[in-house]
Amino acid sequence: MVMRYLFLCLFVGGSLWGQMGTLPILRPFYGEIRTYLALTDEQVAKMQRQNDDYSRWASQRQRRMSEVQLEIAVETAKSPLDPAALGVRYAEVEAIRREIAERGAALVPANVAVLTEAQKVKLKALEEALKLASTGDQAKSLKLLPDDCSGGLTVGVGGPVIYDPLGPRGCAGAFVLGPVGFQP
Repeated sequence: MVMRYLFLCLFVGGSLWGQMGTLPILRPFYGEIRTYLALTDEQVAKMQRQNDDYSRWASQRQRRMSEVQLEIAVETAKSPLDPAALGVRYAEVEAIRREIAERGAALVPANVAVLTEAQKVKLKALEEALKLASTGDQAKSLKLLPDDCSGGLTVGVGGPVIYDPLGPRGCAGAFVLGPVGFQP
């Protein structure tokens, strides 16, 4: 039974690993930040290259981490357990995780280095605004600021008023104006 389960895990893991190389590298959306910082085409291209290089490298390291995790599954299925073999593999997984985290953290200053001084000032203002996001959420929950559910009364296509238990945007208990069965 254990061998059958292990074989299934290896088969599924191998199938997924084989497909990982075919996944496209997703490009981040630069629309609003590009406008806000007034990024040039050259700046966007440089940051995109740096991000793509990191994504390719991290994908390779994550693939290796998956391989090691499969090796851990094989070692765990053995009887008796070999603590040294398991320890080496767990240490490799952790080393890869740390390496990915370190390179990911180093990518931020590399991308910031592409910016002009004026753009860095605007980025700092954005960073400061983001620090207040949780404070703003708390103010909304305490009804000190309007939230997405404020008002709770929305207008549909027309028709009788119905009570929608989920309401618009997932707000609890909102009244919706519109035909019965209308989904905002």
